[in-house]
Amino acid sequence: MKNLRLLIALATVLAMGTVSAQGQSFDGTWSGKSTRATGCAVPNYDMTFSVRNGAIEGSVTAGFKKVPMQSQVSATGSMASGTVRFEGPPPGTVSGKLSGDAGEIAVEHKGCWIKFAVNRTAAAGAPARQEAKAPPPDDAAKKADEARRQQEVTEAERQRLQAEEAARQKQLADAKAREEAARQKQLADAKAGEEAARQKQLADAKAKEDAERKAKTEEAARLKAQQLAEAKARDEQERKAREETARKAAPDDLAIELAFWDTIKSSTAPGDYQAYLRTYPKGKFVALAQMRFQQFSQIAATRPAEAPPKPPAARPELSLDFGKFYALVIGNNAYSGLPALQTAIGDATAVGAVLSDAYGFDVRVMQNATRSQILGALADLRARLGENDNLLIYYAGHGFLDQAAEQGYWLPVDAERTNPGNWIANTDLTAQVRAMKARRVIIVADSCYSGTLVRGVTVSIPPGDDRVAWLKRLSLKRARTVLASGGVEPVLDGGGDGHSVFAKAFMDALMENDSVLDGQSLFVKLRRPVVVNSSQVPEYADIRQAGHDGGDFLFVRRK
Repeated sequence: MKNLRLLIALATVLAMGTVSAQGQSFDGTWSGKSTRATGCAVPNYDMTFSVRNGAIEGSVTAGFKKVPMQSQVSATGSMASGTVRFEGPPPGTVSGKLSGDAGEIAVEHKGCWIKFAVNRTAAAGAPARQEAKAPPPDDAAKKADEARRQQEVTEAERQRLQAEEAARQKQLADAKAREEAARQKQLADAKAGEEAARQKQLADAKAKEDAERKAKTEEAARLKAQQLAEAKARDEQERKAREETARKAAPDDLAIELAFWDTIKSSTAPGDYQAYLRTYPKGKFVALAQMRFQQFSQIAATRPAEAPPKPPAARPELSLDFGKFYALVIGNNAYSGLPALQTAIGDATAVGAVLSDAYGFDVRVMQNATRSQILGALADLRARLGENDNLLIYYAGHGFLDQAAEQGYWLPVDAERTNPGNWIANTDLTAQVRAMKARRVIIVADSCYSGTLVRGVTVSIPPGDDRVAWLKRLSLKRARTVLASGGVEPVLDGGGDGHSVFAKAFMDALMENDSVLDGQSLFVKLRRPVVVNSSQVPEYADIRQAGHDGGDFLFVRRK
């Protein structure tokens, strides 16, 4: 189809061009066959056209297609020699040269040249029938030979063209293969480059991430070290502040010695005076203590052996209705923002066991309690307790005294040094106790500065038969009292065989009781052991503005 279009274009150009030269006429009928082609494979085509008055007219037959004249073309070049060149619309350039009765016409399209050998078969004006006459015999042989020769030439040309076409196709295939190989290499190189860039980007990102993680780790370590150093500095500062506060708040040695002596001065036990002499070898009452120690030691040596103790008589006071007994026992050791304690949880657990086993209390023990948990437990008890019930609240943990405000605090385990948001003020405890329906409530506080809860009070329980009547009247009155391990001085976290000095003295006094023990008597029993074994001076009194009505808390021994 491509070759046909080329031939049609050739015929169109020939149909309109001028092919005569000055002084030479080419009029007549011209015909011929394709002889060869360059750059393409072309089968045998025929060409026929007529020339009249130096111009092509009529129709042109090329190959098997008869094409009428219809295209406009222009002729260029020299006409004198019979050489013509036509340039017109596609398919391209048509050129030719006519000389005498022979000529050669060529058409070129996109690198493909098709050449035709043409001959004038009839001169201008000759009858058409003469053109169709057979040539003389000699001419026939000559033409037959020419035809055979032309056929051989054509076959050779065809083979040559086929070889050229095969070479061209191979060249095209090789070029295409090279282009494809180059494209594949380019794609591979691009892919390799992209992969290398991606790997580099990943490596850079990982390196950056590792560097950032290392920087964060180092920063975290630095911050932790800084925090530890700051915490250590705060602990040291706090320790010094506590020591300074203790130094300022604690009574002087003489006051402690006087309190100790006041506790033992009426005793007839030589061991009490021996303890005073060990504690205060240069004390104010050394001479008197030595004399009484010798005096009561001699008396004890000459005293006859005592008879076996009689079985305890029945205790009529145990038949009184004292109501139900409840205890909330709190022990805090593990503080997040304050130094840890050693014995608070052990003290709370042991006190809870004594109250439950020996006195029949309904006990709830809380370990390492927060502000929210403590206040929640108090609110729960406030809802549960009736008008004839008894409640003991025992607290072992850190405390704090705001001297300027004259306010004491319990410090739960979530308390912070400089933020009082989680502290429990004594006024908060007072408000909870005041709102409870329970008839008797006692707070036993084994913490620093717990004495700020109290004010002075004295309760005296008569002995003998009057005791039962007095206990009965006492049990009908509301009591809101506090037993504090110390006044406004720091208290010891230990010193009592694995317990605090105060906790051990408190439990010893309870275990020595075999009947009904009022709070004032309990205080008298434990005060001396605490004073002897520490610098603390316990206090016992009613709670300020909590609804105290002159009663006292009663401990009723059940087992």
